[in-house]
Amino acid sequence: MVGGSDRYLWRQSTYCSSGGCVEVAEADVDGGGVVLVRSTEDPERVMATTRPAWVALIEAIRADELTPPPSAG
Repeated sequence: MVGGSDRYLWRQSTYCSSGGCVEVAEADVDGGGVVLVRSTEDPERVMATTRPAWVALIEAIRADELTPPPSAG
């Protein structure tokens, strides 16, 4: 369980301009490396994922391999 999000060293996205920025931190949870992700708008709500899953997401973003969701309309 990840708790006390203020105890981690959070890094803010370099693409952040004003409000709603993404922050990430690394943690050791139950002996495994975990990447924590949160928004500066709601810093107490933290998503946790494995390091390999985080790396795969970042690589897919950089390669422009993600499909945008259908527009709501």
